Amino acid sequence: MGWIWGVAVVVAALALALAARTLLAGRRARGGNVMSMKKQRGKTTRCSHCGRKTDKVAFYADPGGKVVGLCRECKTKAAKNGFLPI
Repeated sequence: MGWIWGVAVVVAALALALAARTLLAGRRARGGNVMSMKKQRGKTTRCSHCGRKTDKVAFYADPGGKVVGLCRECKTKAAKNGFLPI
């Protein structure tokens, strides 16, 4: 009867290892749309409204809920159009 407990412990350990591996793989796959800011240092970004390249953009949510990055000139238009700062 002692060997049954041994088999049960081994099966439980394998199930736990498989579950942990699956959970970690899922977390890595979900982070695909998140960008590291270290990769963006020194690069220019386009304004979502006018399309000009700029070093800094401010992020806003438009009335439809879409996130946009606006340059300094377009920030004044954002308040008039109902954009909310993030």
